[in-house]
Amino acid sequence: MPAKLLSCLSPLQVFETNYPDLNLTVVFSNGCKLTLLPDTEDFELPYWELFTPDKMLLKLGPDAIWSYQSANLPENEE
Repeated sequence: MPAKLLSCLSPLQVFETNYPDLNLTVVFSNGCKLTLLPDTEDFELPYWELFTPDKMLLKLGPDAIWSYQSANLPENEE
């Protein structure tokens, strides 16, 4: 993993989503920012997924449909 990427792995400071664009922005305590932009042309895949330390999965999309579930579930059990 590149050193610059490793330096951005610090505790989360801000976790933000916006409607209707459905972007996800994560700001880390060291000032690094990650912004995920949904691909609204792909109707089969989620726009973004976030895995939590407690083995949960937060998923958005397609459309403005959210889910929060165990990350250990097989896809057909969502």
